Amino acid sequence: MPRVSFDGYQRGMLLRQGPRLTPPGFVRGALNLAMVGGRIRSRPGLKPAHGAAFPSPIRGAGTHYRSDGTRDYLVASGAAMYRMPLYGDPILLPLTGLPSTEQTRVDPTGGVRFLSLSGGNNTTFIFDGVNPNLKWDGTALSKMGLPTPALPDAPIADAGAAIGAGTYDYYQTVRSAVHESELSEGTRVTLAAGTAGLQFTFPVDGIDFDDPQVTQWSLYRTQAGGAQRFLVGTKDLGVVINDHLTDLVLGVGIPAEELVNMPPDDVNGPRPESRFVVLAEHQGLVWGVDNFDRSLVHFSYGTAEYMAPEGWPIERVLPVAHGDGDEITALMSFHEWLVVFKQLTTWAITGAIDKGFQVIPVLAATGGRRLGIGCIAADAILHRENELIFPSRDGFYLISRFASPSGGLEATKISDPIDGLYNCTNFALGAAAVYDRNKRVYVFLGHG
Repeated sequence: MPRVSFDGYQRGMLLRQGPRLTPPGFVRGALNLAMVGGRIRSRPGLKPAHGAAFPSPIRGAGTHYRSDGTRDYLVASGAAMYRMPLYGDPILLPLTGLPSTEQTRVDPTGGVRFLSLSGGNNTTFIFDGVNPNLKWDGTALSKMGLPTPALPDAPIADAGAAIGAGTYDYYQTVRSAVHESELSEGTRVTLAAGTAGLQFTFPVDGIDFDDPQVTQWSLYRTQAGGAQRFLVGTKDLGVVINDHLTDLVLGVGIPAEELVNMPPDDVNGPRPESRFVVLAEHQGLVWGVDNFDRSLVHFSYGTAEYMAPEGWPIERVLPVAHGDGDEITALMSFHEWLVVFKQLTTWAITGAIDKGFQVIPVLAATGGRRLGIGCIAADAILHRENELIFPSRDGFYLISRFASPSGGLEATKISDPIDGLYNCTNFALGAAAVYDRNKRVYVFLGHG
């Protein structure tokens, strides 16, 4: 069988014969291809988009959209991450912004994916199902999510207004520029009548938590004998917080929000060692599938007013045909639906955060025997205006937004004329899709 090799940018990709005997149908020279006027045409050469070569195999690439509209091109090469200036040499992104235990990564041979959040969020998540989840803010790499700090140290007395007699529980969190951690375990303090206020020292990186992106900390307290936690104050790391708030003043303040930093790693959290394998943005939330259970779709914390993309409450999860032995391969935001592709089936999540979500099946609109209308090549899904086109085990399917009068989604097979050719595709070697918007031509490229 022939093998593919690369012979510089002058003549493009060439097929070298091997073994020496030329097999039937062997193509001695096959140049690079380009879409011109809706047709595939040969292209003598391609100019590299960067200067120096990457030192390891490229495992994935993505675009980061900054708040000012400019872009960063990010490339995963082996276990390392690079920023790629157009026609310049790749710039290695240091891992010093990660926790000390996560600054060594392994080569994710299965590929790396990127999700750049919309709305000027200036955040791109980087995930591969193997290494801890990362984020890029245009300046530095850091960990997705924050660790839960240790409980507050015992306070000391602080002269000033008295808090009031009673038993109180104190908690602390750590903060980055865009996110807040979970509440720590509580420190209980009992005060007698007339006791002055209290002073709490700040948590220390490397002792109470391990994450260089933390810049601030917050202190929370219950009312005497109560359970709800309210904010006492927020300060930069290195600055103490003094508490002189009576229960009356505290109770009209800001209550703590339980964001739950899951699935990002947290040894004290409910889901340690979790890694994302799929991520998508839909209806102002981030949706994801982690490596623990690939039939569960998690969605991040958020309301109609704002999104906390690094907070994942444990109750925000939807099972999709759980227990069927299949795995989710891709998520695609499709207008009011989030389409969930498994290997053998396809589903849609409908609804809204304030009304609840439902999972419904996407059925084949035509009869006959089906091997399943799941997606077997997640990178070959095409979203074109009101249509989705994707490769399944037995052909290409089209999902149209207005196909079903019942308001659901239907998948129509559109590749019957090329079934024989399609069945020769070896999806284990990869597949891709190209769409020419001028000529409205969809091209699928698969090994076979």
